[in-house]
Amino acid sequence: MSAHQAKLDAIELMIRDLQTRHEEIRHRAAFRGCSAELRILQEELLAYLHSKRQGLSEAGAAAAENPADS
Repeated sequence: MSAHQAKLDAIELMIRDLQTRHEEIRHRAAFRGCSAELRILQEELLAYLHSKRQGLSEAGAAAAENPADS
């Protein structure tokens, strides 16, 4: 597996994890009064990871189209 593919796989796993309900963490956030902040941070992280994945995907596609440039 290439380093590029490994990064994409890691991003996919992190996205999946962020989209999974973690009841213990949600309970702690509610107890501490930071549920809204946790949700906002989760959304920001997901947006960042989606953007990062898009950039890596585009870079991979460009490299595949121009293998001499790599």
